Order: sequence, then structure tokens, then C-alpha cells
Amino acid sequence: LQHTLTAILVVAKRSYGEYVNLKSVASQMNCADLGKTVISVCSTLGLSQRSSPVSAIPRLVQLLGFGYKYVKHVKKHYLSSRRKNGSIGSDTLMALVLLRFYMANKHKSRVSTKHVTLEYIAMMTHTSKSSLKGYIDGTGGKCTLFNKKIKSNFI
Repeated sequence: LQHTLTAILVVAKRSYGEYVNLKSVASQMNCADLGKTVISVCSTLGLSQRSSPVSAIPRLVQLLGFGYKYVKHVKKHYLSSRRKNGSIGSDTLMALVLLRFYMANKHKSRVSTKHVTLEYIAMMTHTSKSSLKGYIDGTGGKCTLFNKKIKSNFI
């Protein structure tokens, strides 16, 4: 019953266009395998179960210390990267896009560069630091966001 109620709340939030990370909700509500329940609820209701992190971009940009005017740039960069890096999960790709955006624009951020680390971005996007490192250095799979010059400057 708890899985079903939690899944219904997730579907309700998603139907209002808000991004919901299933991993964080599942850990907060102590529900294992919440994804299957969300898919079942969506199937019963005839809704799509897809959720895009695009709606979370304003909050993420703010956490990195940038003004609202940068939201459109990150969104454009994410959507472009989505087409080029289809095999990367949406949360991981969002983290990589945010990292790349921050690296290119850190002089415009109101947050100290000491504060924004790989761990911080992983925490913000509910991804793992090791997964991000793998894509950055090329051992975790192909990622078009990082080339050798950028990799050597970050890792």
C-alpha cells in the first residue's frame, strides 16, 4: 500500500510538470523498487511515466550560483546533449551538463569554486561521483561533453 500511495504522489507531481527523482523519493519513503509501481500506476491511468530533469534546471542553476537568465542556456545544452549522448541516463547527463556549464562559466557564479565540487553536483542530481568520473575520464562510456583537454583540467 505504501508503494502504491508513494507512486501515486510521484505520478501526480509529474503530471504537474515537476521533476521527481525516484531514487531520492524511494530512499526517503523507504520503498524499494518504486519504479515498477510508478509504471503500473501510469499504465492503469493511461499516462506516460517519463520524467525529464529539464523542469529541475532552474533550481539546479540557482544552486550553482547563477542567475535565472542562465536557465535557457543550460536547458539548450542539455537537450542538445540528450540527442548526442542517448545512452547516458537523464540524471547523469544533467550532472555532466551542469559540470561542463559550471567549468565554462565559474567566473560568473556567486558560489565559491571550493564549494562546487564533483561530489556537490552528484548530490544535487542524485547521481554517483564514480559514475560521473567514469564519463569524464572516458572509462565509463562515451560522452561528447568532455574532450582530453577538459578532462585533464578537471580530474
